[in-house]
Amino acid sequence: MDTTRSELLDIYLDVTFHHLPCDHISVDAMDISGGQQVDVDHDIKKRRLKADGTPISEEKIQELGAVLDPNRCESCYGAETPDTKCCNTCEEVRAAYRARGWGLESLAAFDQCKREGLAKAITEMKDEQCNVQGRLRSARYQVISTYHLVRVFNNNTPTCTI
Repeated sequence: MDTTRSELLDIYLDVTFHHLPCDHISVDAMDISGGQQVDVDHDIKKRRLKADGTPISEEKIQELGAVLDPNRCESCYGAETPDTKCCNTCEEVRAAYRARGWGLESLAAFDQCKREGLAKAITEMKDEQCNVQGRLRSARYQVISTYHLVRVFNNNTPTCTI
């Protein structure tokens, strides 16, 4: 008999996807009640790897240019929600679209992504690999919890589930 029903169950991951950049991978969770968490990132690390498997430095490169107002509120291009009213970065726009379940045709359509050069960066990532490591936690009593590692294209449609 399992007497630890109130404890959490740890599920450890260490998976490398060859020929698939980290930007195209999402870790999603669903519990027995149908509650979903999309793009789980707590206790999960995605590490970018070169085609030969060596890690890519994640150091941020300081861009020269105009200083942006820290109090600005840029558009989410229709994906605003009661919780998300502003999208000041490309990642915030992408997250707002993911939360709505909407597809992204092209990152070049968003001012934030153009400014950050992300559309070009994603094209340059095409030969990368991705290592996904970390821990997922689930209540032991939730016998039917599912976790998905999914490949997501720009239209946010999962193409495979692991």
